[in-house]
Amino acid sequence: MGYTNLIKMNSKNKAAKTDFLLERINQNENFQAIDINKWAFEKLKASDQNLNILELCCGTGKQTKFLLEAFPNSIISCLDISNDAINVVKKDNKDNVHRMKFFNNAIDDFFMENSRIYDLIFCSYGLYYSTNIDMVLSSIKKSLSVKGRFIVMGPYGKNNKQLFDLITRLNINIAKPVIHSSSQFMVEDVLTFVANNFEQVHLYTTQNRIKWIDADSVVSYWKNSTFFEESKKEDFALNVRDEIEKKNFFVNDKHIMLIEAINHDYV
Repeated sequence: MGYTNLIKMNSKNKAAKTDFLLERINQNENFQAIDINKWAFEKLKASDQNLNILELCCGTGKQTKFLLEAFPNSIISCLDISNDAINVVKKDNKDNVHRMKFFNNAIDDFFMENSRIYDLIFCSYGLYYSTNIDMVLSSIKKSLSVKGRFIVMGPYGKNNKQLFDLITRLNINIAKPVIHSSSQFMVEDVLTFVANNFEQVHLYTTQNRIKWIDADSVVSYWKNSTFFEESKKEDFALNVRDEIEKKNFFVNDKHIMLIEAINHDYV
Protein backbone atom coordinates (compact mmCIF):
# COMPACT_ATOMS: atom_id res chain seq x y z
CA MET A 1 0.00 0.00 0.00
CA GLY A 2 1.39 3.43 -0.96
CA TYR A 3 2.12 6.12 1.62
CA THR A 4 -0.62 8.44 0.37
CA ASN A 5 -3.24 5.69 0.46
CA LEU A 6 -2.12 4.70 3.95
CA ILE A 7 -2.52 8.28 5.18
CA LYS A 8 -5.97 8.47 3.59
CA MET A 9 -6.97 5.14 5.11
CA ASN A 10 -5.88 6.28 8.58
CA SER A 11 -7.69 9.59 8.10
CA LYS A 12 -10.88 7.77 7.07
CA ASN A 13 -10.59 5.47 10.09
CA LYS A 14 -10.39 8.44 12.43
CA ALA A 15 -13.12 10.27 10.49
CA ALA A 16 -15.40 7.29 11.04
CA LYS A 17 -15.13 7.63 14.82
CA THR A 18 -18.01 9.77 15.97
CA ASP A 19 -16.42 10.75 19.29
CA PHE A 20 -13.44 12.28 17.47
CA LEU A 21 -15.76 14.19 15.15
CA LEU A 22 -17.95 15.45 17.98
CA GLU A 23 -14.97 16.71 19.94
CA ARG A 24 -13.55 18.64 16.98
CA ILE A 25 -16.96 20.17 16.32
CA ASN A 26 -17.44 21.09 19.97
CA GLN A 27 -14.05 22.78 20.22
CA ASN A 28 -14.74 24.83 17.08
CA GLU A 29 -18.27 25.79 18.10
CA ASN A 30 -17.36 26.70 21.68
CA PHE A 31 -14.71 29.20 20.67
CA GLN A 32 -15.55 30.29 17.10
CA ALA A 33 -16.24 33.89 16.13
CA ILE A 34 -19.10 33.15 13.73
CA ASP A 35 -21.60 30.34 13.17
CA ILE A 36 -20.31 28.81 9.95
CA ASN A 37 -23.50 26.92 9.15
CA LYS A 38 -25.61 30.04 9.54
CA TRP A 39 -23.17 31.96 7.35
CA ALA A 40 -23.30 29.27 4.64
CA PHE A 41 -27.06 28.83 4.51
CA GLU A 42 -27.65 32.58 4.36
CA LYS A 43 -25.82 32.45 1.01
CA LEU A 44 -27.88 29.60 -0.42
CA LYS A 45 -31.28 29.80 -2.07
CA ALA A 46 -33.86 27.89 -0.04
CA SER A 47 -36.86 26.29 -1.73
CA ASP A 48 -40.25 24.86 -0.81
CA GLN A 49 -40.21 22.67 -3.94
CA ASN A 50 -40.23 18.90 -3.67
CA LEU A 51 -36.56 18.19 -4.28
CA ASN A 52 -34.39 15.13 -4.01
CA ILE A 53 -31.33 16.12 -1.95
CA LEU A 54 -28.17 14.18 -1.13
CA GLU A 55 -25.93 15.22 1.75
CA LEU A 56 -22.46 13.73 1.58
CA CYS A 57 -20.45 13.25 4.78
CA CYS A 58 -23.39 14.25 6.95
CA GLY A 59 -21.48 13.50 10.16
CA THR A 60 -23.65 14.01 13.22
CA GLY A 61 -26.11 16.22 11.35
CA LYS A 62 -25.12 19.82 12.08
CA GLN A 63 -25.80 20.80 8.47
CA THR A 64 -28.65 18.31 8.07
CA LYS A 65 -30.83 20.42 10.36
CA PHE A 66 -30.26 23.45 8.15
CA LEU A 67 -31.10 21.43 5.02
CA LEU A 68 -34.34 20.18 6.57
CA GLU A 69 -35.36 23.76 7.44
CA ALA A 70 -34.29 25.34 4.14
CA PHE A 71 -36.00 22.66 2.03
CA PRO A 72 -39.12 21.73 4.05
CA ASN A 73 -40.79 19.68 1.30
CA SER A 74 -37.74 17.79 0.14
CA ILE A 75 -36.38 14.31 0.70
CA ILE A 76 -32.93 14.43 2.30
CA SER A 77 -30.63 11.45 1.79
CA CYS A 78 -27.80 11.43 4.34
CA LEU A 79 -24.56 9.58 3.62
CA ASP A 80 -21.70 8.95 6.02
CA ILE A 81 -19.01 6.34 6.53
CA SER A 82 -19.84 6.21 10.26
CA ASN A 83 -22.95 4.28 11.23
CA ASP A 84 -22.73 5.80 14.72
CA ALA A 85 -22.93 9.28 13.21
CA ILE A 86 -25.95 8.31 11.13
CA ASN A 87 -27.68 7.01 14.26
CA VAL A 88 -27.11 10.42 15.89
CA VAL A 89 -28.74 12.12 12.88
CA LYS A 90 -31.74 9.80 13.10
CA LYS A 91 -32.13 10.38 16.83
CA ASP A 92 -31.87 14.17 16.55
CA ASN A 93 -34.34 14.43 13.66
CA LYS A 94 -37.17 12.11 14.74
CA ASP A 95 -39.83 14.57 13.61
CA ASN A 96 -38.43 14.61 10.08
CA VAL A 97 -37.19 11.05 9.69
CA HIS A 98 -40.17 10.27 7.40
CA ARG A 99 -38.58 12.44 4.71
CA MET A 100 -35.04 11.19 5.19
CA LYS A 101 -33.02 8.32 3.75
CA PHE A 102 -29.70 7.03 5.05
CA PHE A 103 -26.64 5.48 3.41
CA ASN A 104 -23.80 4.07 5.50
CA ASN A 105 -21.09 4.22 2.83
CA ALA A 106 -17.77 5.75 1.94
CA ILE A 107 -18.18 8.42 -0.74
CA ASP A 108 -16.29 6.46 -3.40
CA ASP A 109 -18.23 3.25 -2.78
CA PHE A 110 -21.54 5.08 -3.00
CA PHE A 111 -20.81 6.71 -6.35
CA MET A 112 -19.39 3.55 -7.91
CA GLU A 113 -22.90 2.09 -7.62
CA ASN A 114 -25.22 5.12 -7.62
CA SER A 115 -27.81 5.47 -10.38
CA ARG A 116 -30.08 7.96 -8.59
CA ILE A 117 -30.60 11.55 -9.73
CA TYR A 118 -30.57 14.45 -7.28
CA ASP A 119 -31.65 18.07 -7.54
CA LEU A 120 -29.09 19.14 -4.95
CA ILE A 121 -25.91 17.48 -3.71
CA PHE A 122 -24.45 19.09 -0.62
CA CYS A 123 -21.24 18.47 1.30
CA SER A 124 -19.78 20.40 4.20
CA TYR A 125 -16.20 19.26 4.75
CA GLY A 126 -15.36 15.58 4.29
CA LEU A 127 -15.28 15.50 0.49
CA TYR A 128 -11.47 15.37 0.69
CA TYR A 129 -11.73 11.90 2.25
CA SER A 130 -12.43 10.53 -1.20
CA THR A 131 -9.68 8.27 -2.50
CA ASN A 132 -10.61 9.00 -6.13
CA ILE A 133 -11.81 12.58 -6.25
CA ASP A 134 -11.85 12.76 -10.05
CA MET A 135 -14.30 9.86 -10.19
CA VAL A 136 -16.41 11.30 -7.38
CA LEU A 137 -16.66 14.77 -8.89
CA SER A 138 -17.56 13.34 -12.30
CA SER A 139 -20.17 11.10 -10.64
CA ILE A 140 -21.64 14.06 -8.76
CA LYS A 141 -22.04 15.91 -12.04
CA LYS A 142 -23.73 12.88 -13.67
CA SER A 143 -25.99 12.42 -10.63
CA LEU A 144 -27.50 15.92 -10.86
CA SER A 145 -30.76 16.80 -12.56
CA VAL A 146 -30.84 19.27 -15.45
CA LYS A 147 -31.15 22.24 -13.10
CA GLY A 148 -29.29 20.57 -10.27
CA ARG A 149 -26.95 22.26 -7.83
CA PHE A 150 -23.73 21.04 -6.24
CA ILE A 151 -22.84 22.88 -3.03
CA VAL A 152 -19.64 22.18 -1.15
CA MET A 153 -17.93 23.88 1.79
CA GLY A 154 -14.42 23.28 3.06
CA PRO A 155 -11.11 24.77 4.20
CA TYR A 156 -8.63 26.53 1.94
CA GLY A 157 -5.57 28.76 1.85
CA LYS A 158 -4.12 29.72 5.23
CA ASN A 159 -6.56 27.49 7.11
CA ASN A 160 -5.10 26.27 10.43
CA LYS A 161 -1.94 28.35 9.85
CA GLN A 162 -1.26 29.11 13.52
CA LEU A 163 -1.83 25.52 14.54
CA PHE A 164 0.29 24.16 11.68
CA ASP A 165 3.07 26.69 12.43
CA LEU A 166 3.26 25.52 16.04
CA ILE A 167 3.30 21.86 15.02
CA THR A 168 6.06 22.54 12.48
CA ARG A 169 8.16 24.37 15.10
CA LEU A 170 8.02 21.19 17.19
CA ASN A 171 9.52 19.25 14.25
CA ILE A 172 6.32 17.31 13.71
CA ASN A 173 5.80 16.25 10.12
CA ILE A 174 2.38 17.10 8.73
CA ALA A 175 1.60 14.63 5.97
CA LYS A 176 1.13 16.08 2.49
CA PRO A 177 -2.44 14.74 2.16
CA VAL A 178 -3.35 16.63 5.37
CA ILE A 179 -1.89 19.88 4.02
CA HIS A 180 -3.62 19.32 0.70
CA SER A 181 -7.05 18.69 2.25
CA SER A 182 -6.70 21.65 4.60
CA SER A 183 -5.29 24.22 2.19
CA GLN A 184 -5.38 23.21 -1.48
CA PHE A 185 -8.21 20.75 -2.11
CA MET A 186 -11.07 23.24 -2.48
CA VAL A 187 -9.23 25.29 -5.11
CA GLU A 188 -7.11 22.74 -6.94
CA ASP A 189 -9.64 19.91 -7.06
CA VAL A 190 -13.18 21.20 -6.54
CA LEU A 191 -13.09 24.73 -7.95
CA THR A 192 -11.09 23.65 -10.99
CA PHE A 193 -13.61 20.92 -11.76
CA VAL A 194 -16.78 22.98 -11.34
CA ALA A 195 -15.35 25.91 -13.32
CA ASN A 196 -14.87 23.57 -16.27
CA ASN A 197 -18.09 21.59 -15.96
CA PHE A 198 -20.91 23.81 -14.68
CA GLU A 199 -22.74 26.69 -16.31
CA GLN A 200 -22.70 28.89 -13.19
CA VAL A 201 -20.36 28.95 -10.21
CA HIS A 202 -20.81 31.15 -7.14
CA LEU A 203 -17.89 31.46 -4.75
CA TYR A 204 -17.94 32.71 -1.15
CA THR A 205 -15.15 32.85 1.42
CA THR A 206 -14.85 33.82 5.05
CA GLN A 207 -12.45 33.64 7.97
CA ASN A 208 -13.56 32.21 11.29
CA ARG A 209 -11.24 32.97 14.19
CA ILE A 210 -11.08 30.33 16.90
CA LYS A 211 -9.93 31.75 20.24
CA TRP A 212 -9.02 29.17 22.83
CA ILE A 213 -8.53 30.40 26.38
CA ASP A 214 -7.12 27.22 27.87
CA ALA A 215 -4.46 24.81 26.64
CA ASP A 216 -6.51 21.67 27.32
CA SER A 217 -9.07 22.70 24.69
CA VAL A 218 -6.37 23.19 22.06
CA VAL A 219 -4.78 19.84 22.91
CA SER A 220 -8.19 18.18 22.74
CA TYR A 221 -8.82 19.58 19.27
CA TRP A 222 -5.38 18.43 18.04
CA LYS A 223 -5.73 15.02 19.70
CA ASN A 224 -8.95 14.37 17.80
CA SER A 225 -7.56 15.46 14.45
CA THR A 226 -6.04 13.28 11.74
CA PHE A 227 -2.60 14.82 12.30
CA PHE A 228 -2.08 14.18 16.04
CA GLU A 229 1.35 13.02 17.28
CA GLU A 230 1.19 11.44 20.76
CA SER A 231 4.92 11.71 21.41
CA LYS A 232 4.80 15.51 21.08
CA LYS A 233 1.67 16.06 23.19
CA GLU A 234 3.46 17.50 26.25
CA ASP A 235 5.71 19.81 24.21
CA PHE A 236 2.68 20.99 22.28
CA ALA A 237 0.70 21.70 25.46
CA LEU A 238 3.64 23.59 26.99
CA ASN A 239 3.96 25.85 23.94
CA VAL A 240 0.24 26.57 23.92
CA ARG A 241 0.27 27.43 27.64
CA ASP A 242 3.18 29.82 27.08
CA GLU A 243 1.28 31.64 24.35
CA ILE A 244 -1.91 31.83 26.42
CA GLU A 245 0.05 33.28 29.32
CA LYS A 246 1.40 36.01 27.03
CA LYS A 247 -1.79 36.82 25.09
CA ASN A 248 -4.59 35.35 27.25
CA PHE A 249 -5.64 33.13 24.34
CA PHE A 250 -4.41 30.91 21.52
CA VAL A 251 -5.71 31.85 18.08
CA ASN A 252 -6.27 29.57 15.12
CA ASP A 253 -7.88 30.92 11.95
CA LYS A 254 -10.23 28.81 9.88
CA HIS A 255 -10.42 29.93 6.24
CA ILE A 256 -13.59 28.61 4.65
CA MET A 257 -14.70 28.43 1.03
CA LEU A 258 -18.27 27.81 -0.10
CA ILE A 259 -18.85 26.81 -3.73
CA GLU A 260 -22.25 26.64 -5.41
CA ALA A 261 -22.17 25.09 -8.88
CA ILE A 262 -25.33 25.13 -11.01
CA ASN A 263 -26.09 23.06 -14.12
CA HIS A 264 -28.47 25.66 -15.60
CA ASP A 265 -30.36 28.68 -14.31
CA TYR A 266 -31.95 27.66 -11.04
CA VAL A 267 -35.65 28.49 -10.76
